[in-house]
Amino acid sequence: KTDTYVAAHYYLGMELSYKERIRTLQVIGRQFPVDLYTRSDISDLGHIPGIRCRGGVSTHHEMPKVFHYSKINLNITMHSIQSGLSQRIWDVLGCGGFLLSNYQSEIPEYFTIGKDLDCYENMDDLKEKIAFYLSHEDIREEIARNGLEKVQANHTYIHRVCQIMNILFNKNLRFKTKLPLGNCAGDLLISLRTPGHSKRQKDNIFSLSLVIILQNKIPTGYLSCRYHFIF
Repeated sequence: KTDTYVAAHYYLGMELSYKERIRTLQVIGRQFPVDLYTRSDISDLGHIPGIRCRGGVSTHHEMPKVFHYSKINLNITMHSIQSGLSQRIWDVLGCGGFLLSNYQSEIPEYFTIGKDLDCYENMDDLKEKIAFYLSHEDIREEIARNGLEKVQANHTYIHRVCQIMNILFNKNLRFKTKLPLGNCAGDLLISLRTPGHSKRQKDNIFSLSLVIILQNKIPTGYLSCRYHFIF
């Protein structure tokens, strides 16, 4: 990549994203109460009566609760992410929170818009959907449950590791947990086997350190586990 591309893609992208987020907060803050959790400098935001700055929260312990208990979690994808989904989408849905995001073309590949989460196209659409979901709690909570179930069923770190292993070794790997995911207090043993393979071979066992988000009904934060893959 050339220096020009890096400057335009990353540095200008960051600046454009910052200005877009400030502008969005100013617009919705004049019509709706907004709780803003950030350690960033927000002096450019100005004084908007509807915006309450709560400061930063602990990523591992407090942030999952913010996602879970907030009525609406707003995702504004950075301009530097030209393709793909931001980590925030997976975090919010994995905590059982309701997510309202700007539209990314990859979202329909993983989720059903209007069922697992919702998207807005422009500022007027954003304001209309915020008003709708604030006044329709039952629909909002149903979508949040659907999003959580979709992530738990198809998009955990374990699912992704299986996909990576299948690509690397061209095998149909499956996994089973030896301990309930929500009750794991230490190492979590995952057994991955190809169809018809029944022997445990010591040479085929290796460890991979991951960080997973606990997907209980009420999130309790992040937990570091060691996974043992057998194939």
